[in-house]
Amino acid sequence: MTHWTHPDVEQWASRGTLLEVSTEGATYPVFVVDVPADTDAQDPLVVIHGFPTSSFDFAPVVDHLSRDRRVVLMDLLGFGLSAKPDRRYSIELQADVAAGVLAHLELDRFALLTHDMGDTVGGELLARTIDGSWPATVTRRIVTNGSIYIGMAQLTAGQLMLLDLPDAVAEAGPGPELLAASLGATLAPAHAGIDMSGHAELVCHDGGDALLPRTIRYIEDRRANESRYTGSIETHPSPLHVIWGPEDPIAVPAMAERLVSTRPDATLTWIPNAGQYDAVPEAYAAPSGEVTATGLVRTTEERGSIGPKDPATGELTSLARVDVGRLEQQIDGDVLPFYLQLATQDPALGEGDPIPVDPPALDEGPHLSYAIQWFTFTGLTAIVYVLILRKKRNDLERA
Repeated sequence: MTHWTHPDVEQWASRGTLLEVSTEGATYPVFVVDVPADTDAQDPLVVIHGFPTSSFDFAPVVDHLSRDRRVVLMDLLGFGLSAKPDRRYSIELQADVAAGVLAHLELDRFALLTHDMGDTVGGELLARTIDGSWPATVTRRIVTNGSIYIGMAQLTAGQLMLLDLPDAVAEAGPGPELLAASLGATLAPAHAGIDMSGHAELVCHDGGDALLPRTIRYIEDRRANESRYTGSIETHPSPLHVIWGPEDPIAVPAMAERLVSTRPDATLTWIPNAGQYDAVPEAYAAPSGEVTATGLVRTTEERGSIGPKDPATGELTSLARVDVGRLEQQIDGDVLPFYLQLATQDPALGEGDPIPVDPPALDEGPHLSYAIQWFTFTGLTAIVYVLILRKKRNDLERA
C-alpha cells in the first residue's frame, strides 16, 4: 500500500479505481475517478489533464462540477496513478487510452473539458469524431490553458532541457521538491502560495519524474500534427468555450484570442489573476460545507431610456447593470428575481477573489446640509436679482 505524504493525494487516490485499458497490443491499468451527479441535468463531463500532472489538478472543483452532471476524470498513461511503462508516448496513444476508458464506462455522449496537453489529446479525439473513426458524440467543449499553437508557446528552460534529452528514461528524476517549485513558477503572483507538493508527489509516483524525457514528447507531436489537433479544436461543430488564465507564462493569452478569432460563436472567459495551473485553482472552488453570506438584497436592475446596455445574447463577462433575467441565460439552476450585494461571507473570501463593493450608506449623510446650502443660494439669487433690477431701473431714470 502506497504511503502518501500529502493528505489530499491520499484522499484523491481513494476516490478512484484502476481500469484495464488495452492499446497497441498491451494492457495497462489506468486510474479513473467517476463522480456521479447530484442531479443528472446535463451531459456527463469528461476531463483530460495536462503535463506533467494528473487528474488531481481538478480535485478542488470536481464536487462543484458534479452538482448537475456525472464527471469522469482519468490519469493518462505515464501520469499520476496510472501505469508508467518505459515506452514511446504519443498523442495518439493517449487518445487511445481516453477512448478505452470511455468505452469501458459505456460513455459515447459527453461534454469535454481539457487542459494543457489534454487540449491536444482532446483535439485528436475530436479529429476522430470528425473523420468518423470514433463513434462518439462530443456535445460541447471547454478548452483551458494549453499551447495549442506551439509556435506561440514560451517553453520553460525545464521543458527545453527535457526535449534536448534522449527519448529514454532518465537515470534519476528531479524529485518532488524541485518539481513543486517548477510547477509553482507557472502560477500567477496572486496564487504563488498554492501548495503544489501534492501534484509533484503524483508526478514522482512510481518513477514518473525519471519518465519525463519520454512523456514530454507530446510537444513534438504538436509540432508535427498541429493542423490535425488544433484544426479539430477550431472546426468541430460542438459549442466551444475557452477559459484562460492570462498570466500563464507558457500558453500566453494571445493563444486564447487566436482560438476564438477562428470561431465567431466561441466564448472566452478570462480567469483574473490566474496562470497555468491556477486556471482552475482551489481559490475558485466552491467552499465545502455551509456558507453564510451577508449583504444587501437588491432587485434586478432595468435599463432606462438612456445609459449603457448589455448584449441581448451570448455569455457576459462584464456587466453594464445587474439584470438577473439576462444573467439567467448563463446560470445553471433556478434564479430568483433579486441578487445579494455581498458584504461578508463565512468562510472568508480568499486572496484573488472579487472584492465586495461597499454597500450604500443608509444614514442621512450630508444631504441636509446640502439642502440648506441650496435653499440659501436660491434665496440669495432672488435677492440679488431684485437688486439688479432696481439698479437697472435707477440707471434708466437717471438717463
